[in-house]
Amino acid sequence: MQAQPHNGTRYFGTIPSWHKNVVFPHSINNEGYAGGQFNLTILEVAPLATSRYKALSYVWGDDYDTVPIQCNGVEIQVTRNLYWALQHLSVTFTSHSLWIDAICINQHEEAQEEKGQQIDIMGEIYSQAEEVLIWLAESTLPVNADLCFEACKTYGRQWRYAKMLIALSYRGTWKQLSDKTVQTSLALNNPFTEEIMAGLLEIMRHRYWTRIWVIQEMTLASKSRIVTGRSSLNWIDFKIFLTMMEHCLPWWLRGMGPNFRALNDMTRMEQIGEPPVTYGLSDLLVQFRWSSAKETRDKVYGLLGLLSQSQRDLMTSASYFNAGLPAS
Repeated sequence: MQAQPHNGTRYFGTIPSWHKNVVFPHSINNEGYAGGQFNLTILEVAPLATSRYKALSYVWGDDYDTVPIQCNGVEIQVTRNLYWALQHLSVTFTSHSLWIDAICINQHEEAQEEKGQQIDIMGEIYSQAEEVLIWLAESTLPVNADLCFEACKTYGRQWRYAKMLIALSYRGTWKQLSDKTVQTSLALNNPFTEEIMAGLLEIMRHRYWTRIWVIQEMTLASKSRIVTGRSSLNWIDFKIFLTMMEHCLPWWLRGMGPNFRALNDMTRMEQIGEPPVTYGLSDLLVQFRWSSAKETRDKVYGLLGLLSQSQRDLMTSASYFNAGLPAS
């Protein structure tokens, strides 16, 4: 189906749950700024399976610290962290369509039914995106974040090379192969200086990793990338770094508390290769009980995409806004 811009002056029309709104950041560059504001275009696209887009995963930030932007000729407010992301994405991803929840889901009070429908299919939105962009604002990262990312990229290349060589003749268990790969790749060249390790520690303590919504956004993604104001890092290279840390410095990682447990749990769930359908909702609620959410019901709906189809059907039969869960 050919994407068509929304007509009229309204920010959103009536959008069926099987539709998805996409932000085209190239309109920022083509149209420039309108009164000092970004001027975005919202398109209605359906179905999900035939769309090509990237999905943004980020921390909303302070709801009261907002910046105005223009969407379809209507002024809306976005949090400052999202505004920073738009500034970067408008330059770096000019030829890509984006899905951004705060913009693509109608946030008005009178649109609760529509918002509930979109929340029900969040798992589909992130699983069918060609790439999930993990936004960590440069101002929230250590000054040497770009060097940290380069070290992870270097080690990732060494790890793949070492694994390829060892796998040709090694006959041990998977864990033994993993241990041997880590040892060999570090022997080639250890890019992790004390300064870089300190920077990576700070990145892993970022509040982003504690969000409940991150779990399904990243676990269901076919491809992910960490993006900052100056650099980016393939999620696979970051996972390889975490694998190395588990083997070499497990005590260091245990000190990370819930942040590392989030990363470790997500990595293990990704290795399953599909949503953990053998997990019940109660299992997931216990496993991710430390994750943060602005509203209590998000503790459930933030994991919806990881449930079996029968459990998802049961959950989506109830409205998100009448879920019987008190606000936190």
